[in-house]
Amino acid sequence: MQAPRSMRGRPKCGRDGLAPTTPRPAAAPARPGRQCARRAAAAAAAAEEAAAADESALASTSAPASERALPRLTLTAPKRRIPWHIWERAYYLRLKEQERQLALLSGGDGDEWYYSMWDNPEAHQQLLEDQVRYAAYQDALMAAAPLLEGKTVLDVGCGCGLLSLMAAEAGAAHVYAVDASRGAAELATRVVKANGMQGRITVIHGRAEAVALPVDKVDVIVCDWMGAALLHDSLLPALAAARDRWLAPGGLMLPDAASLYVMGVDDRQHVADKKAFWQTRQLGDFDVSPVLNAVVRFPRQDTLARRSQAVTGAHRLVTLDLYRAGPKDLTFSRPFSLTAQREGRVSALLAYFDASFTCRGDPPGGEAVTLTTHPMAPATGWLQTLFCFPRALQMDKGAELSGTFACRPAGRPLGRMLDVDLSVQFQGAAARVQYAMRRPQQRLYT
Repeated sequence: MQAPRSMRGRPKCGRDGLAPTTPRPAAAPARPGRQCARRAAAAAAAAEEAAAADESALASTSAPASERALPRLTLTAPKRRIPWHIWERAYYLRLKEQERQLALLSGGDGDEWYYSMWDNPEAHQQLLEDQVRYAAYQDALMAAAPLLEGKTVLDVGCGCGLLSLMAAEAGAAHVYAVDASRGAAELATRVVKANGMQGRITVIHGRAEAVALPVDKVDVIVCDWMGAALLHDSLLPALAAARDRWLAPGGLMLPDAASLYVMGVDDRQHVADKKAFWQTRQLGDFDVSPVLNAVVRFPRQDTLARRSQAVTGAHRLVTLDLYRAGPKDLTFSRPFSLTAQREGRVSALLAYFDASFTCRGDPPGGEAVTLTTHPMAPATGWLQTLFCFPRALQMDKGAELSGTFACRPAGRPLGRMLDVDLSVQFQGAAARVQYAMRRPQQRLYT
């Protein structure tokens, strides 16, 4: 029999007409973090499968089967909850490193790996934020405007195409913007189109050493080629190859000269901070203080916090004429002598450079422009490069610190990394320190 309408939807009653009083057993509460752990494990498993697929694809295209196998990329599920984008970043960087190793094993020089790191627009942000750098290039191009009028310009390593736009604005008839990074070339193409310059600027993807231009010669070459301490991670080899191949007789190089300088500075606070970290650092129950001995072997890019940190005057080590300079100039050995301008402790050698736009074309151009990274000048993206001493030297005013600064390329591609051998003589004592200038890690993520 159908229940009355008023009883429909109500809970069933027991024999005494009341609802059952025994509650239904409640479900056991989930353990805290169980769902997070399941998600992390599933994500790690998916990443491991992707890593295996990427590894097999790379192995089939980049290295012969006879080469030794590389370690497999794996991601282990974390014991603590770590945001997945951290694991994604680690996987991406490890994948890029494996691409570099595969290129080296297969006889490549690692250039493709290097240029691919410039595909990400974030890699160009530091360059675009450097107002001192681009103000100098803009002033130089405007000063050379009479020489650029109606001429053909080659922009080596164009990046996002800013220098190409400046050259076109200064009066160049046509600009060929070349970059070995496919991503950078695509970005430059979009920037050129957004500024309505696609009729006067042609973007070409390729290495400056091997790219084909639709013209026999160019009248002007502009290039932002300088690196830390002028030569580290620089485009000097590519610039020299493009100049020898494409620049017409009597053509113009911008910039056309560059000089490297060193000076003695008081960097004791940085050394003290490093000692405080490494000598007192305990990771678990382990002592990691021996790491301090290796820290000074790697120069750092930094700037002086105070003018008073400068103890000696500057000494010019080398000057490059960009109409003649080439890969051979990455190797040199030069003596130096530094005079203390005040009493103080010298704990590091600071290196900086100048780049000059003298417009020595045919005929000569306008007023010369100088871009400097001097520690007392407005800061640039290059900052300065500091070579720390194992021990500080106490100098009186007028005292002399002498030595030899030797530089040579390390590994390939040529010009990406440098080894520096520094010999110092002071008050009858001598010391020698070897430094390794390695390309700093690109900030691919923010």
